[in-house]
Amino acid sequence: MNLLIQQRIEFPMSSNGYSFHLACRQWELLDKGVHKHIFNFDKDIMSLDENERVTSRGSLNVHHCDDTNMVISFTRGPFLFVFNFNPEVPYQLYRVGVDEAGEYHLS
Repeated sequence: MNLLIQQRIEFPMSSNGYSFHLACRQWELLDKGVHKHIFNFDKDIMSLDENERVTSRGSLNVHHCDDTNMVISFTRGPFLFVFNFNPEVPYQLYRVGVDEAGEYHLS
């Protein structure tokens, strides 16, 4: 017998009358699997923005968008961001072009 357990997080919104009573906050999900990785990613991005003010450095410039491999790269200010959104394929030698030659550090 297969038992499917649905895990969801529902926030107060118009469909539930903005009720905190109906909002299911399952904070223990932050300690597991994909939820943990997304939470850590979000913390890292917020920390980068706090230190480098990335979001206030003008609009982003998309360099590369690969729908098949689920990879996108863009610049914002002096930063080049390359994101792999493919949950099944880690890329170690993925190449993207840049506008300016120079040294780029992987973080």
